[in-house]
Amino acid sequence: MRKGTWGWKGDFSVVTARRFLNHAHVKCKNSAFLIASALVLLTILYPVGSALMGFPPFRDIHLGTALAYMKEGVDLLHPKIVGFNANDLPAIQEFPWWQAGAAWALRLAGGWWGAANLFSLMIFSLGVSPVFRMGKRMLGEEGAWWVVAAFLAQPIVFLYAGTASPDGMSLVAALWAYDRIRAYASHGGWTRAVIA
Repeated sequence: MRKGTWGWKGDFSVVTARRFLNHAHVKCKNSAFLIASALVLLTILYPVGSALMGFPPFRDIHLGTALAYMKEGVDLLHPKIVGFNANDLPAIQEFPWWQAGAAWALRLAGGWWGAANLFSLMIFSLGVSPVFRMGKRMLGEEGAWWVVAAFLAQPIVFLYAGTASPDGMSLVAALWAYDRIRAYASHGGWTRAVIA
């Protein structure tokens, strides 16, 4: 075998270049998936690990309301927002979807506060799908994994994904709204997009 132009032994041909590029492409695609998977794992481990060690991340006003709903039941006509209603005057700030769901999770877990974190993670996991779809629509499948990885690497996303509060749920609702509006608008359905 003779020495090739760039110092490789053997003939360097277009076929060899394509094999190299295909191998590099597969490695890049795999690395995007692996990085996204590692970030998903870290996003789950932080709140669950903290809860298991006894200090789950939470916002007291929301977890307190979920605990009150767990003990007294959900009563939307007489809402109690712990820490906000100093004189028990029902002044609801938002529809308490998260608090009601977290109360259900807390009841199932026997009052363990980490159940609220698990509920938040479950709700937040619904937001990965629209992020992936948006990335795939704009950058293809490989780019979509990089978009998911970049999304999960954001500190505020990492923090609020498993925090016992409705912040992650609000982000998921915004992602789904944008995804649906974009999908409807791209098919000429501006009326449906505005309603979504």
